Amino acid sequence: MDKQETMTVIDARAYIRELVDWEATNGYRTADMVAEWCNHGDVVVDPAGDVWVREGKRGYGHWLREEYLCEFVEWHKATYGGVR
Repeated sequence: MDKQETMTVIDARAYIRELVDWEATNGYRTADMVAEWCNHGDVVVDPAGDVWVREGKRGYGHWLREEYLCEFVEWHKATYGGVR
């Protein structure tokens, strides 16, 4: 994606799904990488590429907003070099 393009949430979800598919060969769990990025210990990635994070021990949680999905993907590309 060149610098002129803006990542859409559709692109972000597709990338996250690709990461989940890639888990079998890379030894990393996508949920663990999201947890590292957002500093939450309990993360679930659903089949559509959306991400649920739980806040603290009480179990309150929320779906990551669309812009955060895009931010995670940009962080992942910068930190891990993208999906290889």
